[in-house]
Amino acid sequence: MHTISFNLMCCKYMDSQSQCQSNRLRLSSFEAFDVQMFYGQGKLEFNSTLKSISPMEHLNKGCIFDQRRLKIEDSFQMTLPEDSTYIYTDMLIVGYNAYLVRNDHKIYKIEIQFNQQGDLTHLKLHNQITDFSKIIPPNVLKKPQLFQQGNLVFVITYNGAVSFEESQIMDPNYEPKFHPTQKIDQILDIHYDDTTQSLFIVNGEDGVDCYNVNNGSLEFKYTIVFQQDLEIIKVQNQGNQLFALDSKIGIHFINLQQNQYAIDDFKIPLENGKSFSYSQNSFLVIAETQQQISFAVEILIDLNTNDFYYNRFYLEDMILRDVQKSDEFTFILGFDVHKIIFTNIFRGFVDQEFDYDSDFMVQMLERVAVIRGPKKERASRSLYYIISVTPHFIQTNLLLDHKPEILCHSNQEIESTYIVQINSTDCDEAQKNPFNVCQEIDRFHLKVNEVLIDSESKGKAIIFVTIIIAILILFMICGICMCRKWRNIMFNMEQSMQKLERKRKYHQQA
Repeated sequence: MHTISFNLMCCKYMDSQSQCQSNRLRLSSFEAFDVQMFYGQGKLEFNSTLKSISPMEHLNKGCIFDQRRLKIEDSFQMTLPEDSTYIYTDMLIVGYNAYLVRNDHKIYKIEIQFNQQGDLTHLKLHNQITDFSKIIPPNVLKKPQLFQQGNLVFVITYNGAVSFEESQIMDPNYEPKFHPTQKIDQILDIHYDDTTQSLFIVNGEDGVDCYNVNNGSLEFKYTIVFQQDLEIIKVQNQGNQLFALDSKIGIHFINLQQNQYAIDDFKIPLENGKSFSYSQNSFLVIAETQQQISFAVEILIDLNTNDFYYNRFYLEDMILRDVQKSDEFTFILGFDVHKIIFTNIFRGFVDQEFDYDSDFMVQMLERVAVIRGPKKERASRSLYYIISVTPHFIQTNLLLDHKPEILCHSNQEIESTYIVQINSTDCDEAQKNPFNVCQEIDRFHLKVNEVLIDSESKGKAIIFVTIIIAILILFMICGICMCRKWRNIMFNMEQSMQKLERKRKYHQQA
């Protein structure tokens, strides 16, 4: 059982004995993805006859809830320095700096800048460029790729690798270190694992080259060779277990040791694989049907027993070509439209609205990453920024992760009991076994004896009273003006009457 507590954040309306000052009851476990609420009178049990509450239904009184959801907003682009012959091929985020490598073997640095409110406002291109084309001659048909170990930034190419101190990478007098590599005909993927300090270079039909990264040096260990005509597309790992996806059979499992490896007989069958990612006992795989319809499938696996379960399928209105992971988010990439999702969520816990607003557009996206700004939390939302690089420009998007939330409201005296059922797959039991799901049932009691004016109503009342006072003052000013005008009219009429009277008396005397 995964224990999830509730923190009473605010209550607009409160009883006379309560110290509550707001109207939100926020779930303190942000890993809760599915929330169900029921209410009734008196002491309730979960198996009692209860009335279900729909998410964010019309609120007259009592409590409602809002599910967790993602939303992508605000984007701006910055065109990168370009030459019609060359393109940007990869990006590495270090702190609030983005390093971009181009296929002419030049590295550019972009500073990601925020304002005092924590909003990303500007991308500043550094005026220095690092050029390592004299160390490794470029081939414009090849794509160099980046990875980081500690304070070192590595660039992997087809003719070897170079490494830089991150703090000196833009220093024109700094000399990068060259690292020889095995002969590489094609690089389909590189994967670096910081825990084991292992680098894997995927060479398609030539297998996977494995390196140790020790003290800033690349040390070749061995090449993992698969059966003939088997093209490996991408690899992932967990500790000393390597997962490799090929385009014909599916996912292979390899046990790694210092000087040797063993390919397991166990495989997850999946034809026409294109890309995949791994996170916490979950694979997300991009593949195609025989009719060349692309789809994504999430597979939950127990690595102790090799049991696996097809959890969720994604059939999007776009051609899927790649999957990338950054922070806790997974990106399904198309050609122009892309989608951000969470993995490791039991499909029964996710409603159709969960990732409805999680699509965004970037043409010809090469690499995507998520960063957290200086101010990560705002009210019931967590703020992230998506940084995307393409062959010719860089783009940013604001990513809002709305947390599940309970809101209570009443404009009259009320007393109700609520039962909250919270589902999650991120808990201790699920970490031990990915087929375990976690469910917590909690109860709370809402009692409003005295309805007080909340800050919002108080603000509206102040505005209303201000408007009334302004109207009264306006009427008074108009009344004063009218009185003065009427008095002048009466005075003029009286003067006119006196003149007429004097004329009349004058004519009578004459």
